[in-house]
Amino acid sequence: MKSKIIIKSIIFFIILGTIFYCFNKFNLYEHIKEIFSSPENFKGFVIRQGALAPIVFFLIQIGQVIISPIPGNLTALAGGALFGGISASLLSSSGIILGSLIAFYLARTFGKPLAVKFVGQSIFNKYSKVFSGKSCLSLFILFLLPFFPDDALCFLAGLSNINFRLFLILTIFGRLPNIVFASLIGSGMISFSLITWIIIGVLSAILLFLMFRYKSKIENWLYNRLGFE
Repeated sequence: MKSKIIIKSIIFFIILGTIFYCFNKFNLYEHIKEIFSSPENFKGFVIRQGALAPIVFFLIQIGQVIISPIPGNLTALAGGALFGGISASLLSSSGIILGSLIAFYLARTFGKPLAVKFVGQSIFNKYSKVFSGKSCLSLFILFLLPFFPDDALCFLAGLSNINFRLFLILTIFGRLPNIVFASLIGSGMISFSLITWIIIGVLSAILLFLMFRYKSKIENWLYNRLGFE
């Protein structure tokens, strides 16, 4: 058991080290404010990487979860314009999910001091109460809704009673819809009229009401029926 933990830790830090090495290689740290100052600058930077553009974009999607310079949905939107809806969906989804798992693992391994350092004290104080008691449905709802700090929530989830398997499920089903949706919109593959947006908004509001209304029952079912701790 101990040897497995050591092996996993070695693999994890090799992956993390590779990511940070690539960030340094492509000078992302030096130009990060300029790169993310506008969608045009971001797209221009990625395009200038030539054949390596998909790899650089993938690494950015991993890194932005951890260092959070810009919301992942916005980079996914730009990715759709750069690579097309399908390719951008795959690159953004895999990058953001991997980044989310890394953030969760870092907080779970190194605890509150590291989590606070990454997310900031104000964000920690504001959202840590979300993870009191059974919190899987609350996290899922926040993942689904726009304009919440999804990346910071990954660190906070690492400090909660949510186990890795459940967090992976919540991340896939909570974060993927927004990522894919943004990629497809950015590519121009889908577009909605005002009426359609209104209908989507109303249906979303009804769904959220039902989820909050029966929150305890749904969470009890997830924890007891599916065997989560």
